[in-house]
Amino acid sequence: IYWPVWFMDPTTFWNWVSARIDSCGPCFIKLAQWAATRRDLFPDQVCAALGRMHESVSAPWSKTIEPAEVCLSLRDAELDVESLESRPYASGSMAEVYFGRLGDGTEVAVKCMRPGVKHLLEADLAWLLRLSSWADSMAPLRLLHLGKAVEEFCEHVQMQTDFRTEASHLEQFQCNFKELAFIRFPSPLYASQELLVLSREMGKELSRVFREAVAFGQQSVDQ
Repeated sequence: IYWPVWFMDPTTFWNWVSARIDSCGPCFIKLAQWAATRRDLFPDQVCAALGRMHESVSAPWSKTIEPAEVCLSLRDAELDVESLESRPYASGSMAEVYFGRLGDGTEVAVKCMRPGVKHLLEADLAWLLRLSSWADSMAPLRLLHLGKAVEEFCEHVQMQTDFRTEASHLEQFQCNFKELAFIRFPSPLYASQELLVLSREMGKELSRVFREAVAFGQQSVDQ
């Protein structure tokens, strides 16, 4: 029913597709977020529509984490919380991020795992693995090696279910770029499997960087 829209207005069509994916589970949102970064494979209209999920995800399949729950988790981690914003700054497929301040004045970003997201993710990944196994059994699709690609994707996504891995990566980034003062990464202040407290750093979302780069390139072409 929506295919005629694609012929009339591709941007509207892909925005609709993005909204439908946003209602699916975390695995499908991760796939869309990956696709949004592959401008070498997909048209700009597709990447722009899917890229919005880098900034915010509605996630109707998971309840919102309340500020009181976040404060309780921080106190359980023995962190002195002075204040916490009443609404999340960002809502992703697997976590929500609140901005706040510790008792010593440190501005922080608090990343909390969504309740129940791990079980949803496991179900999505199992379905994806079964689909890739079926694809590998079909001679016309076997050359695509979808099974191997899906296994790598599943491994990458499962790593994101433990924030201690993300904290370790940030520490490695800081070590790798310590000679470049103009490049900054958030510093992990506390990390557990489902809670990550980072120093708050000013910057831009990845999707905005891509959009600005595309707009600049288009202006250069027009000139």
